Amino acid sequence: HGAFKGTNMNYSSADKAFMFNGTDDYIQTAPLGFSGDQVHSVSLWFWSDVEQSTFGVNEHALYGTGGLSSTPAETGISIYNAYAQVWRAAGATKYPMTFNANQWNHICMAYSSGGSVNSRLWLNGVELAQDSSVTSTIAYSFQPGEYLILGTWINNATVNTSYTWDGKMSNFKLYNVALEPSEVKKLYNL
Repeated sequence: HGAFKGTNMNYSSADKAFMFNGTDDYIQTAPLGFSGDQVHSVSLWFWSDVEQSTFGVNEHALYGTGGLSSTPAETGISIYNAYAQVWRAAGATKYPMTFNANQWNHICMAYSSGGSVNSRLWLNGVELAQDSSVTSTIAYSFQPGEYLILGTWINNATVNTSYTWDGKMSNFKLYNVALEPSEVKKLYNL
């Protein structure tokens, strides 16, 4: 269960989506209860109200986890002007990708443990290739008190609202397994 944060955070029943204003909106959950190098997958639909090319070198996070003052953020997906990163505070893995603004896009990440280099990322049902110039073998180290943030990212206990999501998100799912390609395809086809 998540709590709405920010000025205009809301849910559109017509769109069946959460609406983010791009300035200070985000959703924060209760602690996830994950611990250690947790195998997991994330699936969600996103809509950007702005073109990806305008993102520049700033990260516009779809989601992130963290929330403890002494622990760096654990994981998330951030989108930049020509790529996405599956990240951990101590490193990331880069995936060149582009998406179209003002339409729905599906993104799915599966993580099997051993650092973000062991993540797999799909956009609209197609698996993306990793850019070997940016990969991380530093294992995740989830703490039970960490929580999930949708629409931005978190560093230690500080939510970053500098580059919040400007658009919509729908059907966010967090799994405690690494999804197989056939399962990702089914989620996209649905």
